[in-house]
Amino acid sequence: MSLNIEEMLMQLRQQPAKILLVDDEHIVTSSIESYLMLETPHDIVSHNNPLDALAILDTIRPDVVISDFNMPQLTGIEFLKRVKAQFPNVETILLTGYADKENAIAAINEVGIYRYLEKPWDNAQLQATIEQALERQRLVRGLENTLKKVNKLNTTLKNYNVVLEETVAKRTESLEEAKAELEAIFNHSADAIILLDRQGYVELYNPVFEAWVKQAHGEKGSVLKESQVIQWVANLRLEEVRDAFAKGESYYLETRLQGNEMPIEALGTQLPHADGRSLWIFRDVTQRRKLDELRQDFVATLTHDLRTPLQSTLQFYEFFTQGKFGKPTQQQIDMLKVMSESHEDLLSLVNTLLDVYRYESGRQSLVLQEFDIFHVINQVVDALAPLAEERKHLLQLLPCDWSDNRVIFGDVLEIKRVMTNLIGNALKHTPEGTHVEVSAKVQRPGMRPWRGFHEEDLSPPDAWLGWLSLEIKDNGQGIPEEDQAHLFQRFSQGTSRKRNSGSGLGLYLAQQIMHQHGGVITLESHEQKGSVFTLWIPIFEREGFKHDTLEASQQRHRRAVKTGD
Repeated sequence: MSLNIEEMLMQLRQQPAKILLVDDEHIVTSSIESYLMLETPHDIVSHNNPLDALAILDTIRPDVVISDFNMPQLTGIEFLKRVKAQFPNVETILLTGYADKENAIAAINEVGIYRYLEKPWDNAQLQATIEQALERQRLVRGLENTLKKVNKLNTTLKNYNVVLEETVAKRTESLEEAKAELEAIFNHSADAIILLDRQGYVELYNPVFEAWVKQAHGEKGSVLKESQVIQWVANLRLEEVRDAFAKGESYYLETRLQGNEMPIEALGTQLPHADGRSLWIFRDVTQRRKLDELRQDFVATLTHDLRTPLQSTLQFYEFFTQGKFGKPTQQQIDMLKVMSESHEDLLSLVNTLLDVYRYESGRQSLVLQEFDIFHVINQVVDALAPLAEERKHLLQLLPCDWSDNRVIFGDVLEIKRVMTNLIGNALKHTPEGTHVEVSAKVQRPGMRPWRGFHEEDLSPPDAWLGWLSLEIKDNGQGIPEEDQAHLFQRFSQGTSRKRNSGSGLGLYLAQQIMHQHGGVITLESHEQKGSVFTLWIPIFEREGFKHDTLEASQQRHRRAVKTGD
């Protein structure tokens, strides 16, 4: 602001001023006018009659008016009063004799005269007085212009304030409405909602979560805000949550509240720009589980009822082929063979659906026993050798170091079924002439094949020696990355680029079987470089493992692996 005033004053100083000189004596006006025209750049207008000067006042609009005190037509005081009345900001100078000095001083306050000079005057003093008057006027004008700008800015600011207040009021109203909606959702949601700090301590929770905790723990639920959520949610491990959040991922868990068998889904998401806080939603899935069980029971009943007529039909096909109802023609035999193969495929699908149902419902009984895993591997490789030869594949089994202290427990037929599925897929779904390699390795206990694995899930942990990783590797086309996450889901038939004619249940069922054995199937695949399917089978110490703890161990592990696979 000060810089603007200085610039304005500089501009005013460079402009010549208008000076009106009035005295009834011609010699006085001509003398002063001549001096000022020679020594200053100002425009000088002189009159010997004050009434004439008043008549042209609007025309010249003077910056400084110099008037004599005693004039016959109008006194200097009266003249300057009229000038000030018309132009309040004009600077006035009064010339007076010594005898009129006291009257001039008395009139200064009344009229507002800037200064008076006694006759005879000093030209240099007169010039200095005029310049001082002009500087005073420039300052006054500069201040007036500044005040106008300030007033204008104040008016604009007031308008802005009005608009801002209206905007703030509208935004506040919108925020209050949004807050009311969020509070209604938070307090009346059927799901339990909690807010955690970065350490996992509960900062905020809704009534549903409080009711669930109190239902399971009584009055202990009243100290929720002072507790970590891992004290209330089974199988929730804070280090896993941090790992997921560090990758920018949400964390999902199927679990239950401690002390309560109600099944729930937990979904945690780290809030952006919230100092590590996370929002969690817990959903009661009891009703959905019941609906799933009804659906599975329906499928199981339907497929079970389909087996008997299918098996009977296959038996009749065999009777016709054997000629028990008369010798068939070759054309009839060929037709019966096609029909029989179709029914066998259908029966295989029905049996697979039943197996899936049994595993999902936990009703599949495994025949757990110690067995020679390498003997089973050799059996599967030998059984699939004709298929490899037919498709011109090189099926190779690599050796593995194994000690007698290591032991594997499981259902031999089910493990054999998984191996047959994986090796058979490698042979069937890769281009002819490729190389399929089967190898087994002993992995250390510290390996984590999947996110949800924890050593304490395998009981007894002190008898657990690690993993036997059975790799089935091919050098085929590979599986696109976007399809790998869906490959072990139900009814997943190949990839988005290549479909197969199977049921889409083979890999899903194989994964369920491995979960029942405390293991898992993992996949590593790159397009144009082939795929590696790996079976992770727990290895135990022969002397430290008790057979009666195996079933309980696998039940705990089965619950844990659902969240980490």
